[in-house]
Parts: sequence; structure tokens; C-alpha cells
Amino acid sequence: MTPIFVDTGFWLALKNKDDKWHVEASQVWEKVLSGELTDLFTTDYVLGETVSHVLRNKSWGSWERAKDIGSMILESKEVKSVHVEGTDVGRGWEIFLKYQHADLTFTDCVSMAVMDRLGSKKVMGFDSDFEEVGRGYELVDG
Repeated sequence: MTPIFVDTGFWLALKNKDDKWHVEASQVWEKVLSGELTDLFTTDYVLGETVSHVLRNKSWGSWERAKDIGSMILESKEVKSVHVEGTDVGRGWEIFLKYQHADLTFTDCVSMAVMDRLGSKKVMGFDSDFEEVGRGYELVDG
């Protein structure tokens, strides 16, 4: 089975009931918990981006929520946490420079490098930027 990358937007939507993608994220997560969706991974960069986003979000975030979502990611038995390697950072920087007009964060670019290294083309998230850069990535449907 092809590994599926879990992006920051998925984690945020799953934990924030006010997020426009919350219902869909919850439905997808049920498929994960039931074993219907497997071979999932995220990265330490995504963990950092997610926790930081929750800490800085004035309307929804808090230290407690950041701790909750960070613990969920780190302790998940369903989603493997992959450490970004030095070569991923260098490749991510190349991707960042190449797609300067796309709406990509540096974490997105490093995530693409990790996905390439692991042979993944599937993204669990709601950010169409992965598809729009034309590198063959596709969002996983709920």
C-alpha cells in the first residue's frame, strides 16, 4: 500500500470543531481508527507547525489545546511520526525555490521531499496546494 502523508490542516480540522473541514476530518479519522485507512505518516515538522499554529491562534488556540493535539500526534498508534532528514531539508529548499509563486509553506516543501523519499503521492488534508504544484500528489477523499 502507498503511504499516506497526514498534513497540518488535517490535524487542525480534526481537533477544531469550528473548522470548516471538521466533519470531513472526523469521518476520515473514523476510517483510520477502524483500520480502513492505514500506512499513515506525518513528520516532526508537521508536529511543530501544528502545535505552533494552535498556540498562536487567538480565537481557538491555547497551550492546553496545543498540548492535546501534540500528544495526539506523538502518541498515535495509527500514524507513524517520521523524522525529517538533512537531505529532506535541502530538497525541500529546492522545492521552495522552484515553486515560489505557489502558496506553499517551507513545511509543505519539506513534506513533499519526505513524501518523495518514501514514495508517497497521497495527502490526508485539505490543502489543494499539494495538487496544484503538478508533482502528482492527490488528496485522500473522505
